[in-house]
Amino acid sequence: STRTSDGKGVSQIAFSNIASAPLAPGGEGATHEPTGSRASNGLYYGLAISRSGVVYAAQGAHDAVAVLKLGQDGTLTRDGTIPTRKTDFPAGLAMDDRGRLYVANNASGNPVDPRKLSGSVAIYDCATKKELGRYVFSASHEGTSNFPLGIAALRDGSKAYVAAERDDAVYVLDTRDPARPTLLKTLSTGAHPVAVLLSKDQRQLFVSNSLSDTISVVDTASDRIIATLLCRPRMARDVPGVTPLGLAISPEQKPRIAARGDMNAIAVIDLKDMELLGYIPA
Repeated sequence: STRTSDGKGVSQIAFSNIASAPLAPGGEGATHEPTGSRASNGLYYGLAISRSGVVYAAQGAHDAVAVLKLGQDGTLTRDGTIPTRKTDFPAGLAMDDRGRLYVANNASGNPVDPRKLSGSVAIYDCATKKELGRYVFSASHEGTSNFPLGIAALRDGSKAYVAAERDDAVYVLDTRDPARPTLLKTLSTGAHPVAVLLSKDQRQLFVSNSLSDTISVVDTASDRIIATLLCRPRMARDVPGVTPLGLAISPEQKPRIAARGDMNAIAVIDLKDMELLGYIPA
């Protein structure tokens, strides 16, 4: 953890390597080396923080979610793990206000039959660390993984939004009954969506489409795409390769920033007019 006031580090927890762990199955930075050819530190992509100061970190190849307590001074201490199913490869994480953790499982299948494992979303009770239910994308290309990565959940726990890297879509799940989540809608956002972020009032969902160089805006009441912003510089509108990844919104809900992986920059966007204001070099 790092203080935002002066940028100084406060606390750090190291995760020891796990020998012969499978590699990240897909998406940004994935390789095509055989499974088990490299050690893993057991961390992957997702982070979530509860209102009570508990940090959850997806451990990917370790098939678990690490649980950390966050002290008032920013100190992190281990508080066990939430085990997932074998070969789930947990990635994106989200919390609701009912004490439930939503996990996007980026599972890639197995080397014998890749159709035996699909991507999925599992819902856990944070108090008991037990799985309540899951939705499996079994209809996705004969059951192969659609590589769900980013995930966001409404505070009331009624819906979850899942960015599927391979399918160029965001899946909307009805999660009112955590034991039986169902698919409500499929939103074709753009190529390779990786991050999803809800506005403070949760009326809008922002999606970064890394291979389309766009950001989609979804109205969460109707679950419709209401705007799409091209993030390329004006002088290079037809040249791909900006690669928007992470998203963040300022506390005032005015500008929003998005990391541009292949531009080594951070884009600043006016939320009111959905206008690209410029870039901060990184």
